Amino acid sequence: MSGQLQSGSVFAGFRIERLLGAGGMGEVYLAVDRDLPRLVALKVLNRIAATDDATRRRFLREADTVARLSHPNIITILSRGEEDDRLWIAMEYVDGPDLATQLQDGPLELERVAAITRSVALALDYAHDAGVLHRDVKPANILVGSDPGRRTLLTDFGIATSIHDERGLTETGHMLASLRYAAPERFHGAIAIDRTSDIYSLGCTVFEMLAGKPPFDATEPSRLMYSHVNETIPALSTVNPHVPAQLDAVIARAMAKDPHRRFATCTHLAQAVAAALAGRPVAVKPPPPPAANGVSAIFPGIDRAPRHRRAQTDSATSGPHRRPATPRNRRQLTIAALATLVVATGATVAAAISSDSDADGVAAPTTTTTKTSPTTTTLAAIPVAGCEIRRDHISASGTFPGGETSGMDAIFAFEYAYYVQRSGTAARRVVAHDATNISSAEDIQRGIDSTPKGTRYCVIIAFEGPSDAGTERWAVQLLHQSPGEKLIVFDQIITTRTTDGRTHLVSITEA
Repeated sequence: MSGQLQSGSVFAGFRIERLLGAGGMGEVYLAVDRDLPRLVALKVLNRIAATDDATRRRFLREADTVARLSHPNIITILSRGEEDDRLWIAMEYVDGPDLATQLQDGPLELERVAAITRSVALALDYAHDAGVLHRDVKPANILVGSDPGRRTLLTDFGIATSIHDERGLTETGHMLASLRYAAPERFHGAIAIDRTSDIYSLGCTVFEMLAGKPPFDATEPSRLMYSHVNETIPALSTVNPHVPAQLDAVIARAMAKDPHRRFATCTHLAQAVAAALAGRPVAVKPPPPPAANGVSAIFPGIDRAPRHRRAQTDSATSGPHRRPATPRNRRQLTIAALATLVVATGATVAAAISSDSDADGVAAPTTTTTKTSPTTTTLAAIPVAGCEIRRDHISASGTFPGGETSGMDAIFAFEYAYYVQRSGTAARRVVAHDATNISSAEDIQRGIDSTPKGTRYCVIIAFEGPSDAGTERWAVQLLHQSPGEKLIVFDQIITTRTTDGRTHLVSITEA
């Protein structure tokens, strides 16, 4: 458990007022500054996440990065430190929701969209000129103040990097991004990234502000990646009739598959958005459609149909950047430890793609037919390279068959049914009958059938604590590697419930 701080307590000299949000990596609190009579947002890394060196470095890098960026539209870092083995960052407090929370009520007014886009564009261009790529631009990382001026600030630079980092990879050789807003070049480690990747993400954000949903809103990570690389962006004017048709070309250019066909700067994008929304002429040449074979020509390594993970319905998204917990002692399993915090009630997806996959040429194991369902086969469980087989009362990793005796067992059983038994029916046996966002056995089976036999996997679980209605909350990291492909890491928050001695999954949300 993360050990949340209580209201009225003092931590590192800050008096805790209340919890603003919490998630797998830690919490964000409203606190009274230890030196001045003002309120601050105090981000605290929990003890489980703090055991991972890469997570600690990324957490501290956020403070270092933002501290050297002084701009009215970028959140201000006030101080940082460590108390009781827990890292913390004190930041400027913005009295108002993030943009993701506001978008739960639907699209924004056209004038507000233009104003928010301009503010974020100014912040991004300033960061870019200072040599910093944000790499995770999305509504949850944009704060909108409740003051009359509705000041807009860009936050959460936890996975920011130097603009000179040509491949955009983390120190472990993996790409981190929120998939709904990630530029297609982010999924191919051999392609250099630059400011145009942030421009693409800003284009996704503009689309969502006007449509009330992102341009690609599938819940399956593999489908999202495939859409960004291959599919045409939906026309905004057909989603929201109040949007001028000329804005379609603006979004299409901002989200061009080829980075060289996008706007040169975020400000250029913001100016085009403002002109289009105001009904003024905008001279924008739309990018060409995707290649005839459905695959962008600039991604030779992505040349096949998407691998469907599983179908889920959308969960609500709100709060600043969301990240799952990271179990203890992961060693090399710390493939996608994300440094920023989940700070409210929803979730987004993060993916990590290996730059040095070792699965090429791995032969699929011998298979035998099972009678679980007409299309399923039982395989030998093949964990990804380095999958640590271990378990204690609050965390575990491996490919255990699982069961129904605990939340941890139910999670293992679900994934074992998916990868080893290859049975949607078996997977649904550990799902509660009233689960609302986990697919039917038939839909799960469709995802299984599109997952190649011989796919390696590993499940990493950490207990987060009890939730409402007698459920338990678990941070889950699923490592997935199809034969001959690169490693992908899916981060999820899973809730379980035990009734009459049997435990079932209640919900699966992307983290």
